[in-house]
Amino acid sequence: MTEIPSEEKASRPIGMAALLGFLIGICSHELLLHYLPTFLWFSLGAIFPGLYILRIWSRSKLRSMGIIESDDMTISRKLMGKVSYSESFDLACKLLFSLCFLIITVGGNLLALKLSPDSASIIDLFDIIEKLAI
Repeated sequence: MTEIPSEEKASRPIGMAALLGFLIGICSHELLLHYLPTFLWFSLGAIFPGLYILRIWSRSKLRSMGIIESDDMTISRKLMGKVSYSESFDLACKLLFSLCFLIITVGGNLLALKLSPDSASIIDLFDIIEKLAI
């Protein structure tokens, strides 16, 4: 395991968490919009499999960076009141994923309520922007 000095901050490559949040949010909204438009708000339930996929990705990313800690080190850090790099990395990824996912799904669902269901597709968002601009 690579030890990072306490005064040094390591970078957190969390762009993939945002990308996963956007992609899973778009897929869940689009699938329910086309196949079950009356149960549109159930698209928010896709956050749970998305968080699981994110957890798999973050574990593999931490392993590739050589930062996975043993359980003994994690417990000793918690007793000292410190947060480990892997814990803060997981937390940052989960927060960014949830934020991106909720922006897409809630925004798409609100569009579906305001506009006709045909034009509420996020994929057709550019057409909606073009219609509003004209």
